[in-house]
This record gives sequence, C-alpha cells and structure tokens, in this order.
Amino acid sequence: MSAAHATSDQRPPTNPQPASRPSGPETVLLAAACAGLGLRPDGAEILCRRRNLVARLPATGLPGPAVVKIHDLGTARADVARQADLARWLTDRGFPTAAPAGRHLVVAAGDRWASAVRDLGPGEPATHTQLGMLIRKLHALPAPTHLGLPLSDPAASLLSRVTRLPDAVLPPDERAWLREQIAAAGTQFDAVGWRGRPGLVHGDVHLPNTIVARDGSPYLLDWETAALGPAAADLVFPAWPVDAFGYNSSSYRDFCEAYGADVTTTDGGHLYRVLTRMTAAVGVVIALEETTRDPAWRIEATYRLSCFRHQGGDDPAFAYPWRWSISPTTASTPVGAATSGRR
Repeated sequence: MSAAHATSDQRPPTNPQPASRPSGPETVLLAAACAGLGLRPDGAEILCRRRNLVARLPATGLPGPAVVKIHDLGTARADVARQADLARWLTDRGFPTAAPAGRHLVVAAGDRWASAVRDLGPGEPATHTQLGMLIRKLHALPAPTHLGLPLSDPAASLLSRVTRLPDAVLPPDERAWLREQIAAAGTQFDAVGWRGRPGLVHGDVHLPNTIVARDGSPYLLDWETAALGPAAADLVFPAWPVDAFGYNSSSYRDFCEAYGADVTTTDGGHLYRVLTRMTAAVGVVIALEETTRDPAWRIEATYRLSCFRHQGGDDPAFAYPWRWSISPTTASTPVGAATSGRR
C-alpha cells in the first residue's frame, strides 16, 4: 500500500472506520477462524473491512487479547504462513513486532485463510524518529533466506491486482495504459544497480503500520509485503509524501536522522525517482480497489489516475502537491494534511 489507506493488523486504516460488531457472514468467518485458532470470539470488534477482515478479540482465552486477520479471498495459504513464520522469527530475535497467537499459525475460515497476533493495544502510531529506528534495526538483521521470502518485485503484485479489477471500474483501454506504466516502472526498478546483497525489507513503511504499545515501546506491524530486496525500497514511503502531498519535511528529517540515510539524495536522487512512480501507482490501485466495494470512491480514483497520468507534466490541475483524499466522496481532506500527525 501507499501513503493512503494502508491497513495494519493492529490498527484501523488511515481513514479509520469505527470499531463495530461483526454481523452476517463476518460472524461465520470469525467463528470458523477462532475455532481453528483456539480463540474465543466473544466481544469481537471489527477494525477493518477491506481486502482483509481484521477484528480485535478482547477475551480470547489467552493471557491477553488478540487480533485476528482473515486474509483477502485468493491469498494463498503459503503466503499467510510465510507472514506468520516471519513474525515468529522476528520476535524470537527480539525485534519489536506482534507475535503470532493461537493454536496454529494459519487456519481455514470458509474459503479464506486466517491468522492471529497478540494485541498490542489501541495505542498511537510511532513517531518518525521511532519509525526510523525501527527500520534501521530491521535492516541490520541477517536476511532470513530460509523462510522463502520472495525477492522484491513491486510491479508483479501490482499488475496482478490491476488484472483483477472489473471493467466497470477500470475500462480496458485505461487498464492497458496503467499496466504499461507499472511494467515500465518495474523494468526501471530491476535495472537499478542496487548496492549490496538483498536484505529483509518490510515493503510498506509508514506510521499506520506501527503502534506504541502498552509498554511504551514502538512496534512495526503487518508483514504482507515483506521481501528480500534493497533497503532503499523501504525508504521511499516516508519520503514521498513530502513531495506528493506537501507534507512537513521536518518529520521526514527526523526519520532520516534516526535511520542514518536520506534516499532522496542517495546517488543524486536517482533511486528515489525510480521508486516514487511505483509508490504513486500503488495509491492509484488502492483507490480503484475501493471503488469495487464502494462506488462513492469513483471520483477519488479518477482523480488519482489523472494525477498519475500527468505526473511530471505541465497541467496545474494535477501538479504537486496532490489533493488525494481519505474520504470516498470529497477531496476536502488531503492525505498530506490528514496524516500529518500520524505519518
């Protein structure tokens, strides 16, 4: 995901939905997931209804609460297991992330797969300084090559998501153009002479994927996009909103100071320019996917697609800073402003 609307396993999305009780099919899915995981669904609260169904379980039968995640339809069991294995590997090495919870790492929930982690509480996101320290610590770990993590290929998963969008949301001509742009960005990514061996990268580095837990420590969450790849691939997410949305650069400087590098100046900014086009494409695809669930997102998705089409052009209507919205119906609350205290 990108600067907008990312959803972690622990927190509501950037434009939070109020926590609510499960109903209808959600109740059935949660019951199946909890039965397999050995958790109690009593008092479950839905935190997110998007690609994944995420719920907090306050009374699990464990020493503490948990967060259960029922993964998007079509997600392979092996992918869910890999995320859980990585979380366990990280916690075994003292890295601050949510530990797996439940009797098994992965269980069936209807025709989907479910997993659970320990609930770290409804705390606030980390600061930029804390985020920089977390990513520095992550990148210092040895690459867990035995876990079967994929090599970083940002274009591949994005192209697959574009393919699954219905014609009513993305007409064939627009789909062909978007796929061409993403593929070209992927070719650029592959052609860069990345320094050093591939290391562990999170793949979705921004504040909604962090939490300051009950013990006061910051934690990094949500390993869906983890891969083996260049460290720079993790650094574009904190940097890009400064340009794209006019976000306050002082917070990004805090991140750079804590991490120890600034991707926008590395190699004259070439790495950053390669990475930002892919990052923008992710934000476009997210809005298009939201439109399949809520037609009110169509205006926002159309605007984002136009921004992407005219990126670097002379049309002032789509020049930086973009006014991407975190609301499906208006552009009155741009991402850069709405997340200024959270990114």
